[in-house]
Amino acid sequence: MENKEELNQLVMQIEEYKRQFNEVLREIQMMDAALVEIEGTKEAIGSIASELNTLIPLGSNVYARGEISDGKKVVMGIGAGVFVEKTIDDAVKALGKRNGDVKKEVDDLRKTAEKIGNLISQLNQKAEELVGKGQEKTG
Repeated sequence: MENKEELNQLVMQIEEYKRQFNEVLREIQMMDAALVEIEGTKEAIGSIASELNTLIPLGSNVYARGEISDGKKVVMGIGAGVFVEKTIDDAVKALGKRNGDVKKEVDDLRKTAEKIGNLISQLNQKAEELVGKGQEKTG
């Protein structure tokens, strides 16, 4: 009876860790998408000075043709709904820092996922041992 209760607790713990593991994987996917967006933005900013004709996103995948009037500066969000004007070089540097911050966060999330995966493996092994003991008693 004790083994069955302990096994049920292990199964509940395993399920909770699997849920946490999947959540961490979703966060990693979102961060990977942010990295791709940052790199694309850096490339787009680099081309502003030479290509002043552009498409302006209006929403719902609709664009208007437009011209960039100042190819030397951009307006950049810095968080909490605050935007500042930056030179192209400063914006690229800020995006590089953002990129580094996101990569560090992805590394931390991968380490967390690895730890959770190891815990799941340990709990699975313990559960298998309990099942084996239960079969020995009945067999």
